[in-house]
Amino acid sequence: MSNISHKINGRWTQRFLSFVDYIDRPWVVILMALLNIFPFLLFLYFTREPVAAIFNQSLSVASIEWLASYSQWLFLGTVLFLAVYNFLPKIANAIAKKSGILKLEDALILKEAFEDIVGIKSDRIGGECEAFLSSRDNSDPGRVFKSITQPDQQIYFTVNTIWKFLEKISGNVSFDVRLAEIGPEGELLTWYTHGGEPPRHEISELDCPDSALRHCVVTKSVVVIPDIQKEAEKTVDQHYHMFEESEKGSVLCYPIYHRPSRSYPYVLCVKADKVNYFTAGREDYYKWLYDQFGLRLGLEHSLRLLKGD
Repeated sequence: MSNISHKINGRWTQRFLSFVDYIDRPWVVILMALLNIFPFLLFLYFTREPVAAIFNQSLSVASIEWLASYSQWLFLGTVLFLAVYNFLPKIANAIAKKSGILKLEDALILKEAFEDIVGIKSDRIGGECEAFLSSRDNSDPGRVFKSITQPDQQIYFTVNTIWKFLEKISGNVSFDVRLAEIGPEGELLTWYTHGGEPPRHEISELDCPDSALRHCVVTKSVVVIPDIQKEAEKTVDQHYHMFEESEKGSVLCYPIYHRPSRSYPYVLCVKADKVNYFTAGREDYYKWLYDQFGLRLGLEHSLRLLKGD
């Protein structure tokens, strides 16, 4: 398939999924619930004289004749329309699964993930606010700011949330999620890992020219390795040196852009234990998904700079 046709198909897929998401709005759901009654009312109208008499009192002669002429088409058309409407979510989920796009249920899990991140910060700020209101003293604004802003803690929670989100939506696939902190000269400084798990490789091991992480830092672009073993076994055209060559799975390295400083202070590294979980050609999808988390990581990085950390 050519790149052009791939983009067209992707665009129409996104439009279809957006349409399905739109018709899930409350007012549409209520309207469709009312429309479900229409075939039953048509049935009663043409089979029960008392019911027809009640409706005919409010209908003109032309309307009654029109209903009599097109009764079968109205009934069948309404039933078919409702069947297609009720089947659309299943079609959308099937397309999303095939395209590597989030299913509707997964989107709700993503929403919950963001709520968890915000909830932790909200609890911390709320606790500080409660203490301030109860003491009624003139607290030092600088002290309050440093107390309510804990960017390192929030970054850790965000990395852990990414891991939990991926584990929930991917069934039996296991993940290793790490966030590499990048220095101003592009050097690798430290790791944030999910659940406090220690990284399997030292920073110095990965800070070599042919590692996937280093390539992501230099090019400031997404790096996808669909099959770790296959990449490690290459004798020619090997793009990246693989340290996990004895493991099965795939790898994604995603640079996190920080707009205020115009820099890439972090690289998100995700390893799935399933081959081809991450595949080439889905970079637009990965960008959309991980930018959601990148936005929150960027906010915490801004707070780190403001605090002088």
